[in-house]
Amino acid sequence: MKTLGKMCISFVLIAIGMPSMSGNAQDRADSDRGARTIEDLLAGRFRWKISEPLVAPAERPDDPCYSMKDPTVVFHQGRWHLFCTIRSQKRSHQIEYLSFADWKDANAAPRHLLKMHDGFFCAPQVFYFAPHKKWYLICQASDKSWKPEYGAAYSTTTDIADPASWSKLKPLGAKPTGGKAGLDFWIICDAQKAHFFFTTLDGRMWREETRLEDFPGGWSEAKLAIQGDIFEASHTYKLKGLDKYLTLVEAQGGRGWRYYKA
Repeated sequence: MKTLGKMCISFVLIAIGMPSMSGNAQDRADSDRGARTIEDLLAGRFRWKISEPLVAPAERPDDPCYSMKDPTVVFHQGRWHLFCTIRSQKRSHQIEYLSFADWKDANAAPRHLLKMHDGFFCAPQVFYFAPHKKWYLICQASDKSWKPEYGAAYSTTTDIADPASWSKLKPLGAKPTGGKAGLDFWIICDAQKAHFFFTTLDGRMWREETRLEDFPGGWSEAKLAIQGDIFEASHTYKLKGLDKYLTLVEAQGGRGWRYYKA
């Protein structure tokens, strides 16, 4: 197998730093800063900071690991819980879990390969679904016994800190569009519905929905959400305090390199 350059996880953040103040001056500064940040965001102006690499592929002599990517991060009960795709020599795609209290200790945290699936599975998203009182892990996976063989899958646990507690993967039952199941699946919920997003590597991003009481099944037919110079890895968020949503999505635009759009 061809050796790939090692890929590590770092984080990119919107830079909104301000000097410290006190009392009413601080309140006014926070309000002004928030207004400017929202104006910049809605106008498509972003100021980014990027950290040094925080976590590197684990050293596994029996199965050399080339990269870790696709991170999903949860902060729960005073600890960070990080799930990510790893790619290695013997097994192309699987999901690794690590937990730590401080990011400076992330790279030294014990690594756990999740046992929820024996085949191809990657690109996790982890969230707590309050109606079921369970954690859900959504990912893309394949299994020869599934019909169709590849698509979105899910696993659950009541204890995010126990990597052995996740259930075996099951197909999510989302609807393919144009014969394509898509990839890089992402789910967010509002008060009534769960919304499921994915891309199909052809400049299109799709959305399906289901009622909260039917989750994780009952998905609608796919509807086109975005079309343009987009590729994969879409993430959609509700903007706190605004009646708006923000989607970040990877693009490539024929340039030979990738970048993010919002």
